[in-house]
Amino acid sequence: ILPYMQTVSTNRGQQIVENVQKYIAEHPECSIPDAARACRISEPYLYSLFRSIADTTPNEYRQQILCQKGIELLYTTDKTVAEISSMLNFSSESYFRKVLMKHTGYTPKEIRKLRKL
Repeated sequence: ILPYMQTVSTNRGQQIVENVQKYIAEHPECSIPDAARACRISEPYLYSLFRSIADTTPNEYRQQILCQKGIELLYTTDKTVAEISSMLNFSSESYFRKVLMKHTGYTPKEIRKLRKL
């Protein structure tokens, strides 16, 4: 019965991570505690599940989603980087640039240049 219990536990953990990922994708402006509450789990448990199942943290996942939205805005609008970082609720333009560079390897200016290729 123990192998069955572990399988059910892993499947349940996977389901929770998928639910949180869906919530974060739909509400990228949310905080991680908000996402945990929305999915009715504790924040420490959420971090533990993400590390073991998704091999990342919820915050890193949220940053990836925000970077995707940032890239989309850089491609489809002429808004300034400051406006985009504000729209995505980054604390500052420089932090947005730092996170974007970390997740994509490109600066906003380089991303806009890639759009024209």
